[in-house]
Amino acid sequence: MPSKIWSAGCVAILAVVAALFCASFVLGDTEPADVVRNGDFESSAESKDEPAVWRATRVPHTIEQVTFGWDDQVFHSGSRSASISIDEAHPDDQIHYNWNQHVFGFNPGASYQVTAWIKTRNLTKSAFVVVQCWNQAITEVIGSTTNQNVDEVHGTSDWVRIQTTLEVPEATKRMVVLAGIAVPQNRGGKAWFDDIQIIPIVRDK
Repeated sequence: MPSKIWSAGCVAILAVVAALFCASFVLGDTEPADVVRNGDFESSAESKDEPAVWRATRVPHTIEQVTFGWDDQVFHSGSRSASISIDEAHPDDQIHYNWNQHVFGFNPGASYQVTAWIKTRNLTKSAFVVVQCWNQAITEVIGSTTNQNVDEVHGTSDWVRIQTTLEVPEATKRMVVLAGIAVPQNRGGKAWFDDIQIIPIVRDK
């Protein structure tokens, strides 16, 4: 008799657990997936002392006037951030220095919320986080968003959260996220970036 009662109790418990699981699945309790990899800059590249996945836009003739940093002293969360510092001696060339990565797992036609944290020192022009959508031939940007239109971050500031939205065109083949600062406007300035996310916007049905 006790074994039958124990078995009946187990069946009842399993039924409750299954019902709760199904309810969570149906109601969509799981968080939308962030499509940015290593957006908190915590993981390191295997072959060098830089954040994994991210690529720095170094220009040969200004290599001595720009420093791309993987900073373990200044960060918004965790223990690292990515930074870009421009020397006062940088030439007048118009260049948008940035950390960038190709974004995978996005859905053409979907809407996304782009967020990041930015800290600045002595910037005349706003630091930027830009997301670009490229066409099938990878020859043209057919959609984009940037915080420079809604959340400028310049001068000398502590960590500031920026937010913008992106409607991904159906014809998008490639998505790229870039975080950086422009010269010559920002000579002598520096910016740090952390906790960059691109998260799907879930519309109410």
